Amino acid sequence: MCEVLEVSPSGYYDWIERQPSVTELRRDELAAEIRKIHPTREGWLDLAVVEDLDSRRVVGWSMGATMESRLVVDALEMAVKQRFPDAGLVAHSDRGSQVR
Repeated sequence: MCEVLEVSPSGYYDWIERQPSVTELRRDELAAEIRKIHPTREGWLDLAVVEDLDSRRVVGWSMGATMESRLVVDALEMAVKQRFPDAGLVAHSDRGSQVR
């Protein structure tokens, strides 16, 4: 596998044994908080969240009954309307991390 991924075996094991980053710890804290949320009258809802990494505040969010790209677009639009970012904004994605 290391050969296919072009990663040294020692690099792989270093990565496996490393301590979690601050971002990973914050994601785990958020996941724990989300697990405390009860289902709605409509059942479980999927949630897309945009966090401002400078202030660590949630600046955009969207919920829906199905996991579709529209959730992310709506959350990003909310964030832009709240923050009015300058040109050159960089958005980082967790590529659809799911927590249940």
